[in-house]
Amino acid sequence: MSSIISPNMTNITSNNVVRITGQQHKELVTMANSFIKTRAMGGHTNLIGMIKRFRTFTVDNSLSNEKMSLRGSKLAIERFVDEHVGTATPGDSRPAIRIGMSIHGVVVDTGDGKVEIDLDELQLRGLSQINDIGISDLSRILSLVEFLTAWSKFRDISYSIPNDESEDE
Repeated sequence: MSSIISPNMTNITSNNVVRITGQQHKELVTMANSFIKTRAMGGHTNLIGMIKRFRTFTVDNSLSNEKMSLRGSKLAIERFVDEHVGTATPGDSRPAIRIGMSIHGVVVDTGDGKVEIDLDELQLRGLSQINDIGISDLSRILSLVEFLTAWSKFRDISYSIPNDESEDE
């Protein structure tokens, strides 16, 4: 089981995973390909640019706007390049960079049929239709949007469903 490391965590264990978006992953792959190509042609290159860029990703995906430590970022990028080249070793204790899924939209039944909308539109629609849906349902919609947005940004989240005994059976 993997754990998501906090951006400022400096102690590295074998089950650390850093989640990034698909777009961020594509950018790292492009940079890794450039690094590998330059190194294969005998050119002098280093990973500093990739490490700096990766650290900005950890700020983008961080609740506290803190960068991952320089040491942790260096180790994660080195492992990423090793995996990309195919020289990764089993039991590697460096942080692993993995793509996290993000939610861009949901399908809702608005009474006129099913409609796929993004999270911002769902929130806006709920706010604009408060007279039709009521404050209770608006609260539920806003809580759902907040939850899905936090989940998409790789935040540590928890949600509990209140035990409501007055529910219809």
